[in-house]
Amino acid sequence: MHYAAFHPRDYKGGELTGAMFSQAVRRGARASTRVAPTDLANDVVLAHENDLEGCLVVARKNGPRLEDAEVEVVETLAHNRYLKYQPSATLAKGIGTVRLDGQHPLIYIEPKGHGMEAFADQPKTPAEGAGTTVGTAGPGGRGDPAAGVNGSDGSTQTAGGLVGRVAGLVSRVEAARKLVNNEKPETIRVYRFTGTAEDPESTEGDVGYDLLPTYSTMWARARTAPNETYGEVQDYGEREVRTAGAPKAGTFMLGGLGSSFRGVQGAENKARPPWGWFDMTERDRPLGEWFLDPAAAVRRHFPTLDMDTGYLRQPFLGITRTP
Repeated sequence: MHYAAFHPRDYKGGELTGAMFSQAVRRGARASTRVAPTDLANDVVLAHENDLEGCLVVARKNGPRLEDAEVEVVETLAHNRYLKYQPSATLAKGIGTVRLDGQHPLIYIEPKGHGMEAFADQPKTPAEGAGTTVGTAGPGGRGDPAAGVNGSDGSTQTAGGLVGRVAGLVSRVEAARKLVNNEKPETIRVYRFTGTAEDPESTEGDVGYDLLPTYSTMWARARTAPNETYGEVQDYGEREVRTAGAPKAGTFMLGGLGSSFRGVQGAENKARPPWGWFDMTERDRPLGEWFLDPAAAVRRHFPTLDMDTGYLRQPFLGITRTP
């Protein structure tokens, strides 16, 4: 199950300096002979309109009751990187540990940039006037997730080489921004699913939130893009996935879909819906695979995980549970 948190503005560069820093970093990246030949330069943005980052919670069924399911894997999206976690400590490279509240993963959302990661006793990033959130996600609960480049077990999850250099460039500019803006330490706010969306500025203590279905909101608008919601369109072609019980994969047509939200501040059309998410270290993978075919992505990220990749239900591909 995927969960996503929407924010009207990404403030990684700060409210006043974000757009300026964004332009400076992108120009510097494009001027580099190491960065210019790739798409990475276009992704080096520190502030832009809209932001949507999320997490994927994979649970093992233990019978028909949702309450009996057990979380097996959590992956979060943080600045075009998929961060990978399991509830139990593992020696596997690049996989951190996520803490659970019952069977609800504890997820951290960084201030201003909104990347998601496992909660590991943050705060660690100063933020002026914006509290970081910690939410719960998973079976029987819902969640708002978190970011960063370090696993909750302390393992670094940034890639080396070109991606590492770009991430380092952004990190250095971020440090300069914090000094320029004289940012104060952040405060932690805990968000819990209550079915009622509360205003954090007028609520003390934990903040309740509600969920909206992606299928009848963002997905419905994506089919008619470009429009006032989506500024760019991508041809997703067709995908081959397997339905539960089928001996082989079937072909499902997607075609043109809105692939980024319309925005002009900082950089144009930089925020993406879930089917526009990607990991910048996996740019050879089909766009939106993590959302449209999560079984394949999780099987690739966790090759030893015992799981069936056939879908009972994946409405975004037209697969629905049969009676």
